[in-house]
Amino acid sequence: MRKPALVLVVMIVTIATANPASSASAEPAIRALRKIEAAVETGVTYKEYLTLLADVRLEQKIHRDSMTASDAEVARAISEAWQEYTLAAVLWEQQISFISANLSESHELSSDFGQTLKRHCPNSAQGSYVSLRNCKNEVWLRGSAKTAAAIQKSRDQEGLAKPSERADKSGKSRSPSGR
Repeated sequence: MRKPALVLVVMIVTIATANPASSASAEPAIRALRKIEAAVETGVTYKEYLTLLADVRLEQKIHRDSMTASDAEVARAISEAWQEYTLAAVLWEQQISFISANLSESHELSSDFGQTLKRHCPNSAQGSYVSLRNCKNEVWLRGSAKTAAAIQKSRDQEGLAKPSERADKSGKSRSPSGR
């Protein structure tokens, strides 16, 4: 009679301590985002960048296909980072096209293309011009910030955030001292 009771206790403990996020771990998608981030920091070719971007997309789709309802916030954060990195790829392609055609990569803000760039990269405007290179760099920085947000959401979901990293009930971050 003790054996079935022991089995029951083991089953209850296993279920109680199981991590629901592990079935749809975001770790591979986040790792792929981190690879892009590291490549941008250390130097990457356009072709290598596109391969890394495709890797993120694959991992993002795998995560989305196996996620639970509680994974939605992490999936959304991963998607937002991927979108920024994809926009950077489009800007990089435009930059290559302009340079190949011996055209300036700076565009007048009065042009439609200049306005589009300014809308996506408000901090890249310099006087009456906006630079593709500066815009691409601005988008990369946003992608990096969104990658950090995805990592934090994943940690929060898995309960791995340090108490000092968690937000209090008012939504404001607490300092390590609790002040």
